Amino acid sequence: MPIGVRDGAISDAAQPMTDANPCAASAGDTIYVDSVLGSDDAAHGGGAGDCAVATIDYAISVASAEIRLAAGTYSRTETPIELSTGQSLVCEAGAVISGQGLNVSYNITIDLRNHDTSVAGCTITGAGLGGYCIDIQNQNLNNDNAIHTNSLSDNVISQCGGAAVRVAGLVDLELSGNTITASRASTPALFFQSSGSATIDNNTFVDGNWGIHCNQAGVQSGSGNTGTPCNLTACGTCPGY
Repeated sequence: MPIGVRDGAISDAAQPMTDANPCAASAGDTIYVDSVLGSDDAAHGGGAGDCAVATIDYAISVASAEIRLAAGTYSRTETPIELSTGQSLVCEAGAVISGQGLNVSYNITIDLRNHDTSVAGCTITGAGLGGYCIDIQNQNLNNDNAIHTNSLSDNVISQCGGAAVRVAGLVDLELSGNTITASRASTPALFFQSSGSATIDNNTFVDGNWGIHCNQAGVQSGSGNTGTPCNLTACGTCPGY
């Protein structure tokens, strides 16, 4: 037994080490965001409250999968939120994303141009500017004609200026359980600018001439939707209302 150590006691050298960064996230973990209690550094993000990071932008820079927002208002006035491939944005009750940032020549709140991205459970309130609250656009930058899959579920989307949600390019969209409000009579809630495919279930479309409008006929299916109707003439097929 080492000198100076009582029988049955453990020396300091043998004591278990405590985690130096108990709030840090490991690779692949959910990254938590709390605009009031969080801190933007590598020692945070692995838990809620004061273990969270403070901003969505920092979370996007370190997350590989889910980003979870605590209750609070997250404002976008300069740039939109742009999720990277494989990231999902999930809102706790009371989380609000407001405003619209400038994306080159028009304003949007959330940019889903990348593959396998999703937004769930969020209240998204635009600033009524020209543009969209959510822009889902596959620009085919790799020239591979790959189809991007994107998902919107259980969101409340309004005050977007133009269409609340725009879909353009090679996109396969899953839209379920959302309440989407058009900003004015001349704009639809959901706008397919070019042909794409979508499964559209159990959404409520509010105001505007059309709940769903298309520039080109695409492949849309689904059921259980209510509210402002789909423009069947323009879209070719419309999900069930």
